[in-house]
Amino acid sequence: MFITFEGVDGSGKSTIIQKLKIYLLEKYSNLNFIFTREPGGDNLKEAEKIRELILDKDNNFDPMTEAILFLASRRLHLEQIIWPALKENKIVICDRYIDSSVAYQGAGKGIGVKKIKDLNDLITENTQPKYTFLFDLPMKEAEKRLFSFNKGNADRMEKNNQAFFETVYECYKDLAAKENDRFIIINASQEVEDVFQEVKIHIDMILSKVENEKK
Repeated sequence: MFITFEGVDGSGKSTIIQKLKIYLLEKYSNLNFIFTREPGGDNLKEAEKIRELILDKDNNFDPMTEAILFLASRRLHLEQIIWPALKENKIVICDRYIDSSVAYQGAGKGIGVKKIKDLNDLITENTQPKYTFLFDLPMKEAEKRLFSFNKGNADRMEKNNQAFFETVYECYKDLAAKENDRFIIINASQEVEDVFQEVKIHIDMILSKVENEKK
């Protein structure tokens, strides 16, 4: 099973994934999990080098070049981590995936949502997550969190302006509305523990189905 986590920068998804990792490995020791992220990948040096290029604030790419770098990293990620894990019936939990490209490069950078979707369908061979947790956090709150966390040391992607992130946020909401059978909306405005509890409720429901199928 393939599960992804999405949201604007500052939404807190990465923090929750770290807490979730501890929880899942303890409660579901009978299941096999892979935790990974994009751009890059868990111990995937080639994709991690591309990640460094993308996030380096001293680099300057046009939107399409940026999108292509994400695609290259994603293909490596699929070939070396995600596809092998799914073939072995492992549960893959990934911090960002195609929806990030659609929202950030397709909508935010103006390449076009359909164009980015089509490119990703080609590169990923239509590999889609079964479930996507979308951390819903209004941009004003996200900006406060980013400023507090980064102290002015934002990476290249985080340095985009407010209008960009507002467009990204609206695109995420539009994607979730169109695919409400895949997306699980999480209220990320809550305190960390409350967000974590909300995620746990949904993940427990998903994994209980997996366990029942194994019986």
